[in-house]
Amino acid sequence: MRFGTEPLKEYKKKAILTLVLSGVFAGALLLTFLFRKEGPSPSQRKDNPSPIARQEMKIPEIGELSPAAETAAKSKRTSIIEFQRVAEEALQILPKKRDVGDMRQEEVHQTPSIFVQKIQPLIKINRIVRENPELKGAAFTFYKTCAVREDFMTAVRARCLNHLRKLATESGQSLDLSPFPEAVRKLSEFIPF
Repeated sequence: MRFGTEPLKEYKKKAILTLVLSGVFAGALLLTFLFRKEGPSPSQRKDNPSPIARQEMKIPEIGELSPAAETAAKSKRTSIIEFQRVAEEALQILPKKRDVGDMRQEEVHQTPSIFVQKIQPLIKINRIVRENPELKGAAFTFYKTCAVREDFMTAVRARCLNHLRKLATESGQSLDLSPFPEAVRKLSEFIPF
């Protein structure tokens, strides 16, 4: 027997097995088509419109909502007073330079969990401003205050300056960067909007 060739019996067994499996697959496919239930598919029924039809559904504007739904939508909006309260809390919670001094050597080289927890107010403020564009002026003041605070960590100040630059760009205002230290300005440039 030569290397790489199979005996004739093994070849015949594999050929027969392949034919049998092909026949089983063809039979299952044929049975599926023969006994298929007629009628609209689930995506074609009126109570379950197709993805394309769902995209074409019109979402009502606030003025088109029922009075109860409109009141609920408006109550979700954040007032300036509520925003100022959140901003004041953020200024108390955001990580300070002294917080870094309390860390162990191995914690300094990675993002400490305390930092992740204390940075949450910035995320909340960013979300509030996205949902309530009328609060951009108050947010501008908050971010400027945050970016100039010398007791805040440089990374936090840079993030605040980044948000400040974004708001200035969106509103077409020029921003004087001279009040901010060079380290904060440079770090802020590396943070994407």
